[in-house]
Amino acid sequence: MDPFLEALANRIPPAVLSDARQAVIQSDIFQSLLRAGGDKAKVFLDHKLGEFIIDYMLNNHHPNERSLSTLDITMDPRLEMAVSQLPFLHAHQKADCIRAMDTIEKMGHVIHASAYGLGKTVINLALVDVTARMMQATAYQFPDREYYPSLYITSPMAIQQTCKEARRLFPDIDLIVYYNTQEFTATEFHGLEACEFKLEMDRLFQKRHSSQTSRTLIITTFDTFREREFDPVETRFIIKERKKSPLRKRKRDDTNTPDTEEWLEDATECDGHYETREEAISRVSQRKKRRDKSIRHASRYNDLEDIDMDHLHYEQVP
Repeated sequence: MDPFLEALANRIPPAVLSDARQAVIQSDIFQSLLRAGGDKAKVFLDHKLGEFIIDYMLNNHHPNERSLSTLDITMDPRLEMAVSQLPFLHAHQKADCIRAMDTIEKMGHVIHASAYGLGKTVINLALVDVTARMMQATAYQFPDREYYPSLYITSPMAIQQTCKEARRLFPDIDLIVYYNTQEFTATEFHGLEACEFKLEMDRLFQKRHSSQTSRTLIITTFDTFREREFDPVETRFIIKERKKSPLRKRKRDDTNTPDTEEWLEDATECDGHYETREEAISRVSQRKKRRDKSIRHASRYNDLEDIDMDHLHYEQVP
């Protein structure tokens, strides 16, 4: 079998491919070729399996029993393929398609095309259509799935041809053209203005749960993509100061304060004698120093604790 078809066959469930093979083997045409001998039976089997593989990948459905019994499996007419005469893709195009199908799954359905004239446009457009079909076929398994458009980055001169081929071969794909290139202006497929493009993006985001969104193709240029005109939403963290009670003012170390007089009046007997006025003043002064020291320590501790997770707030700023 052709390497291109083998690569596609690896993406089909084995049970589905096995049923298609058995249907071809049990057909009268295959049995007659098998009795005749030679390699015609094997060629016929590969031929019909190739038709089935392409039809399954493009239409993303298992042909019904009648189609299998009559072997009436046809290609997608939009791609104008005929397995009996080999697909119209050349060898290097097949390799590009296989590599692109592997890359598109890893890069999140972002297509990068830097040249034209090699058949990349048809391949890339087909990948968008095939991806959309595959996601729609499994939509019932993932009811909460989100669908997003595909991004096509190309040169300004290729916008016209890309849009024409997309309209002709894949009319179901919705095209959104947006570029910011002053030296070039598309005559037929002119790009949207910045405000219009932003509205389209908002609309697609609101319809992200609709499978039709996956059939949207955004075509832009390298310069526009490099400029990054639309900045992402900013997330600002605002730290609010902790509210704390004002500190008590430090009193002057004066012996004629109310506290001193109070302590003098409350002087008690110690070791069999009353303390003198000087001893009472000294004791009150030491107590004030200890109190002021504890207040200063608490003040420094509160300053370190001003930034706290309990007081960390954020807000979304568009």
